[in-house]
Amino acid sequence: MTADPYLAIDQGTHASRAIVFDGSGNTVSLAQREVALRRIKTGRVEQDPDQILASVRECLLSVLANGPVAGSAALVTRVLGAGEYLSTPGGRFAQALLYAPLLVLIGRSALLYAPDAFLYLAVSSAVFLGLRAFSQQHREDKSWNMLADSLAYIAVFYVASSLETIAGPLIGSRFALSVFAITIAALTLDLTHRGDNATLNRIMTLFTGAVVALSFVLSDLGHAPFAAALMSMAAGAGLIGYGWMKKEKALMVFGLAPMGVASYDTVSKLWHFLFSNNWISLAVVGITAIIIASVLERHGAVLKLKLEQWRR
Repeated sequence: MTADPYLAIDQGTHASRAIVFDGSGNTVSLAQREVALRRIKTGRVEQDPDQILASVRECLLSVLANGPVAGSAALVTRVLGAGEYLSTPGGRFAQALLYAPLLVLIGRSALLYAPDAFLYLAVSSAVFLGLRAFSQQHREDKSWNMLADSLAYIAVFYVASSLETIAGPLIGSRFALSVFAITIAALTLDLTHRGDNATLNRIMTLFTGAVVALSFVLSDLGHAPFAAALMSMAAGAGLIGYGWMKKEKALMVFGLAPMGVASYDTVSKLWHFLFSNNWISLAVVGITAIIIASVLERHGAVLKLKLEQWRR
């Protein structure tokens, strides 16, 4: 005798899914969190069109809300005197790092499962191409160029999120993370490869994709706080490093914000974990002391000279 169909709830890190199984345990259909299930005469489960439209409206409102955020970030950098540096290809990469922790999470949470993701993919791709063309036409106007590039990075993460959502049911969620990272790397590379230090920009962009992919793997494994901290620290480190190369103090100070916020939470939890075990804490303190002593012995004079030059 065949058992009755049943409904199961899969509580994931980024989205909850309602999965319908038949009597033999095979998947009949699934729907994402907050998408109403409607059973028709054939036994299939469909998404309610009203819920789909509500999700589309929510996504558009999210995009409209992120626009002022990107514009404010561009304005702050100009007030700090870093506008001429952020208008270069390397500066655009630094902007992408700054937006990554916020925009990736918003982009993922605003999407539905396929086929709705195709709508978001089409819209976000068109927005990205339009902003890219607008940026090229206003290349000489740094204010408009920077704002267009900032908004283009938002579109990059929506495109990547849409592709990952479409690829997930086909190749599995773990492999879909690679699609997400590769898409971000490729589109960001398109925005940053023109101009000076092209090779360095490509390497750093691919590194950004790897950091984002690792963050989502950690999040799916149940370590969401560490994943968010990793992205934030990478953003801060990227801005600090770029500011150091350009000898621009404003960029370095601007990079301390995301790095400091993420470091506080991570270090406090790590401190509690390490010093709850006397043997582990003793080993960590010993290894850390050896590393610090070795670095100071080899590079102490150079570091002191660079710090003195920077203070001038």
